[in-house]
Amino acid sequence: MLFKQEFHQGIVDDTITTTYWWWKTARVTVGNTYRLNSEGVVKVDGIRSLAMSDISEYEAQVSGFESREALIAQMTRSGTIGEDSSVCRVAFHYMSPDRNPFVDVSDDVTTDELGR
Repeated sequence: MLFKQEFHQGIVDDTITTTYWWWKTARVTVGNTYRLNSEGVVKVDGIRSLAMSDISEYEAQVSGFESREALIAQMTRSGTIGEDSSVCRVAFHYMSPDRNPFVDVSDDVTTDELGR
């Protein structure tokens, strides 16, 4: 799952917690993590299919858009989908580097420092 750079800060500070994708079938799995940037990842909390016309103003805002109209404009700009098209709503949360399973642990760290 790729996010434009302009959305990264909102994802990191948890003001962006959903995204919408035009997929025929979901391409992510609930519970899996996906890299956001060089440090953090997002963990998928839920996936739901819905008509684009059912997206609320609030849902558009928590996906990083100023308004529902801005989200719809972004999604329909290719001209291949419309208001009645089905989209996937993906709910997620950011996992900071200290909770990131992909961050390498330094060989210099002792077991005491790891809390063991």
